[in-house]
Amino acid sequence: MKLQLVKYLCGSCKFEFSSPQLKVGSYAEFLLRSKSRDDIVYLNAIEDKTYDEVDVLIKSNPKLKGKSGNIYASILRKSYGAIACDPSKQGGGYQIGALPVCPSCCSQSMDYWEFIEPPEFVDRFVSHVTHSGWEGLNMSEKIKKVDMVLSEFGY
Repeated sequence: MKLQLVKYLCGSCKFEFSSPQLKVGSYAEFLLRSKSRDDIVYLNAIEDKTYDEVDVLIKSNPKLKGKSGNIYASILRKSYGAIACDPSKQGGGYQIGALPVCPSCCSQSMDYWEFIEPPEFVDRFVSHVTHSGWEGLNMSEKIKKVDMVLSEFGY
């Protein structure tokens, strides 16, 4: 997969490093990052039925009644990995939009980031996200899992 490099400045140790991201203009495609070792997996939200399924279950959750479309979208991006995605090989969860892990201090707190100009690209193998655990649940178990994860995220 061809990925574009982004330059980051760690907010904790001030280490500057680069990390790959989807090219500017990618639509309905996401890289999900794990907090462990900066593992990344790929999601095409148009082709992956779990994304729409989780979206519907989040919108139907009574805790979120009356929230705006932007709030729903934010909650979906924040919680989708914990709800529907299998954990990384190190056991960590994935999250859409998570910042990379600093290779110096392992923080995900960044002071600054920008796409490198002129653009720099790397070819990197990125696995598709998997959903074995989610797909093994029946509908009532899926509803319970969504409710539990929303509670863990403070909703």
